[in-house]
Amino acid sequence: MEELIERCSLTNFHQVVDGWIIDQGPPAITGYEQFGEDPGPIFELADVSFAAIPQQAVTPQQTQSANLEVTSSDDGGQWNITQNVPLEFNLTTPYNCDIELELNIFGVGDNCECEVVVNGLTAGSFTYNSGESTQKVLVSHDYIGRDSGTGSNNLNKISVNCTSQVGGLVVNSISAKTESRPLKAHAQWFQLACGTVPAGGDSVVIAQETTTGCTTANSETETLTKSLNINASVNPAGVLKCLGLGLTAAFNESSSRSVGSTITLNEVATHKYQGTVTALADKAKTYQLYQLRVIYSSGTDDVVVNHHTYMLNDVATDQE
Repeated sequence: MEELIERCSLTNFHQVVDGWIIDQGPPAITGYEQFGEDPGPIFELADVSFAAIPQQAVTPQQTQSANLEVTSSDDGGQWNITQNVPLEFNLTTPYNCDIELELNIFGVGDNCECEVVVNGLTAGSFTYNSGESTQKVLVSHDYIGRDSGTGSNNLNKISVNCTSQVGGLVVNSISAKTESRPLKAHAQWFQLACGTVPAGGDSVVIAQETTTGCTTANSETETLTKSLNINASVNPAGVLKCLGLGLTAAFNESSSRSVGSTITLNEVATHKYQGTVTALADKAKTYQLYQLRVIYSSGTDDVVVNHHTYMLNDVATDQE
């Protein structure tokens, strides 16, 4: 369904579009044939720092966080890992992404090997010596959510195993995170049609073909998705679904969004808008039809989404 915002007040403008609270209407008509700016000025909706998985940690005393949960260890007092006793935990991700795991350990033995297995495949390893150390393992998105990648939450089973015949280690904590990225949302009105109706003339019917959905090329959409550490399937619909979930999570706490709303990105579609500018007997009319778009950007990468939101503004003036 298209949303027509027709002849609204430009000074007290307030609409909710895809969860965004839009309080700035399109540029005003100032007189006969004095059309508003096209496109209108870009105005900011939100500016955040986004991480697909915010940094979080678990310990023997606190075995669960938002995305991590330890499921198997030798006992509840401490996490000991030997060749026959791995440490197992689950990592829940909203989509495929590169994950940095960090283990704070106390090792027993020198030049001992440990591997990190994710969903049945060895995703990384590290060598440790006796004493306390911090070990970091970067897990590629290739190992994360391998059975999905279309936007659903992925439960990833991870184990840390000693592969050396001697030695062992005590794990004091495990943390996980993805790299944080800057992310902005802006909106802009752009013109679809404009014109005038003379005093005493016939009413004008505007029949305008419009485009909605993500108008950015698939390759550029994928670039933004990956820059946010969201690695989705190559299917365009899958990329848009994953990106929409990421944007929803990123902007969830923004004051510019209605509570509990979801950002939905769709592929390009065409529609036909139709509206009427009614003639007056003694006044001419100047009219302008605008459509709203929202722009999501991180660094130099951006994605443009045209919405089913239109405003037909007309102003009665003396014909010059």
